[in-house]
Amino acid sequence: MDAGLAGVLGAVAGALATTGAALATGRASREQARIAARAEHVRQRREPRRGIYRDFLAVTSEVRDVVLGRCFDTARGLTHQGQDVRSWLASSTAVVQEHELHVMLVGPEEVGAAASEVAGACREAARAAHWVAVFDSSPEGEGIPSDDYNDVHRRALDTAQELAGAVETFIKAAQSALDADGTC
Repeated sequence: MDAGLAGVLGAVAGALATTGAALATGRASREQARIAARAEHVRQRREPRRGIYRDFLAVTSEVRDVVLGRCFDTARGLTHQGQDVRSWLASSTAVVQEHELHVMLVGPEEVGAAASEVAGACREAARAAHWVAVFDSSPEGEGIPSDDYNDVHRRALDTAQELAGAVETFIKAAQSALDADGTC
């Protein structure tokens, strides 16, 4: 092989190696940019979700607290204005439903399903607390059997516990969604 051919082959080999290295570097740079863009996208989704989940938990916890408060205040002999509690419960379940829609919009699907369970439990707890308020606002001895009265209070406590369980499920789903890094 003469020196000219060896020089040409050496130049071709060098050019191929340089081109291969440039392609590999370009591919690695694109992959790195894609990973960075994905991480930023996940961060931008996580922040609004966190706020929406927090707001949803705040309104549902308030409903639970009022339901429990109705049962325990009555048990201690404290009086409430039944109509005020009933109107508050009606408006608060509407607020829960509005927040449920926000949660469902920001997702993911598992969190939206858990939010629907919580909202349903809130409606049941509000219904039960409504009946506690109805029974509590009735004048004593107006023909309400004590068994019915006790059943209404027991049902309200049961629905508050069901709500607490649904909230726990929602919290776990929300934590999982917020912890997801988007690599799946």
